[in-house]
Amino acid sequence: MVLPHGSYLFNPASSEVDKWEKTKDGMLDECLRCERLGIRLYNFHPGSTLGKCSIDEAVANVARMINYIHERTKFIVLGSRRTSSPLSSGSNRNFSSRGNGRLGECNWEKLLRAGTHH
Repeated sequence: MVLPHGSYLFNPASSEVDKWEKTKDGMLDECLRCERLGIRLYNFHPGSTLGKCSIDEAVANVARMINYIHERTKFIVLGSRRTSSPLSSGSNRNFSSRGNGRLGECNWEKLLRAGTHH
């Protein structure tokens, strides 16, 4: 199994539009590249509020990012290692599912409430 790790420069939680847009474009590019190579999994860090937004807003931004990627890919499964993140604590590896309206093994209840739909 191959599990590539997304760039540490990406910040899906960002409330700054320009940074979120750059993250969106970069993550999608990497996920599409994974699919072209037949790689099913993609690991990313959810990012940080950087003190510029609430946790709830950051979680909603991550949920939007997950939805954006899933809407534009065929089979990529996004994973997140929850370490050093203001969005959660612990070090569990959790992968989002596709097509059932929720995150699979993930217990990020806030992401579910924020509206991930793949």
